[in-house]
Amino acid sequence: MKRKLAEKIKNRDSVVGIIGLGYVGLNLLVSFVDNGFHVVGYDVDEEKIKKLKAGESYISDISSKEISDVSTLEMGVFVNDINELFKLSDVILICVPTPVDEGCNPDLRYLLNVSDALLFSKKKYLRGKLVVLESTVFPGATRKFLIEPLVRKYN
Repeated sequence: MKRKLAEKIKNRDSVVGIIGLGYVGLNLLVSFVDNGFHVVGYDVDEEKIKKLKAGESYISDISSKEISDVSTLEMGVFVNDINELFKLSDVILICVPTPVDEGCNPDLRYLLNVSDALLFSKKKYLRGKLVVLESTVFPGATRKFLIEPLVRKYN
């Protein structure tokens, strides 16, 4: 299964799903499209998804033309149903924010929401997928909040 996915990535036949379409996620999405990959972009903010579907950018570094090209060139879709992203994607990049409070303690609620969505999705949606956490988190957080819960559920 790993070789099959690696081959799909190498040949740009894989679909890259990006969770979180803020500054990092949206730039990654455009970069993947520029490099020949099909993409699925997801965000909880329905207004962002509406703008993206209309071909409008809300980030100054990304032009509205780049956004409209995603749909016009049939290189991707924007969704506000995370299970749709899980169904359509071969590779899932998690690009959610990790804000810190006044004491510099990380707020992991966005990561935990994605972790819960992964845990409650259908097993068939995740089998054979590559999941990558792009968000900045403290050492051990990926293992504790993503890897271990997923291994417990699916093994």
